[in-house]
Amino acid sequence: MGLLFARMLAGCAPPLPTPPSGAHEGEIPVAVPYPPPAAHVDIVPDPPASMKNPAWVDGQWLWLGRRWWWEGGRWVDLKAGEVYAGPRVYRRTDGQLVWFKGVIKSPAPLAPAASSAPSPQETVRQ
Repeated sequence: MGLLFARMLAGCAPPLPTPPSGAHEGEIPVAVPYPPPAAHVDIVPDPPASMKNPAWVDGQWLWLGRRWWWEGGRWVDLKAGEVYAGPRVYRRTDGQLVWFKGVIKSPAPLAPAASSAPSPQETVRQ
């Protein structure tokens, strides 16, 4: 009966605000000898009142050269356009296991607009 009540209460909780997902574009993965252990359970506190756009980032395993180390979850204050590229472990086609750390990524800077004016080399003299 207690388990049923706990499940009903959990269903009443609002979902945690989380950052939008992003990719690990341009990042170099780290070779690891074995995958990380199962994730730990994070106790989620209320977000700090000073945050304007709080988002919860789950904890993750970090590879520290010889072993995995748990980094607990945390609240982040998201800026406009930021995304979260979560931790990922992949096996490459050559069999090597690689890992990407979960990171908050800022939006890519906009490239300057190409000018429609001709360059000095393109200018035709009449």
